[in-house]
Amino acid sequence: MKHFGQIIAVACVYVGTVVGAGYATGQEIYWFFARYSWAGMLGGCLSGALFATLGARVLHQMCS
Repeated sequence: MKHFGQIIAVACVYVGTVVGAGYATGQEIYWFFARYSWAGMLGGCLSGALFATLGARVLHQMCS
């Protein structure tokens, strides 16, 4: 629990980098994936799950 502040800081940097600057805004993501109907939305969900899963793995390795 003593590293909780550091964990939050690293998580905020990751989210800010990937979602804010590195990927796109919510509106852009929606329009990009919505062009392809249900398959595009499935792709959007899949890419979101991959960002979350792989990001968590990388951060877990860095912090342990």
